[in-house]
Amino acid sequence: MQVNRPLLKQEFTTFPLTVQTTGTPVNANMGITAMVDSFMITVPAGTANSVFLGGDQGVTITSGIELLAGTTVQFLINHDGRQQYELQAPLIDIATIVACRDYIPEAIPFVVWDMSSIFLVAVAPTAITVAIFKAMYI
Repeated sequence: MQVNRPLLKQEFTTFPLTVQTTGTPVNANMGITAMVDSFMITVPAGTANSVFLGGDQGVTITSGIELLAGTTVQFLINHDGRQQYELQAPLIDIATIVACRDYIPEAIPFVVWDMSSIFLVAVAPTAITVAIFKAMYI
């Protein structure tokens, strides 16, 4: 038996960003409704220093996660378990018929990155590139 599933093109956006000496958001306009489930940050090889990542504007070069010059780092939310949740609707239908009563589906959260609350800092203004990937199957 062959399963036919619709094909969707993965959308993504890349943009340059100059990281400052104080906490700079990756993208102040991309909150949770932007549906970002992964992103990559490239600190070019010719860059003189590292960039540091943190979860608030107070991130410093001693408190952030170091992204070394000459590297690309990916931040990914694993949604593998979501496949099981797709079975919830047909299972509830079956249980409703068998038990002759209604069942309420569980509200299952979908975890995404809030790009407006991810901050970067460097010891000197540093040019980087960011790629943002949006969840396509919601």
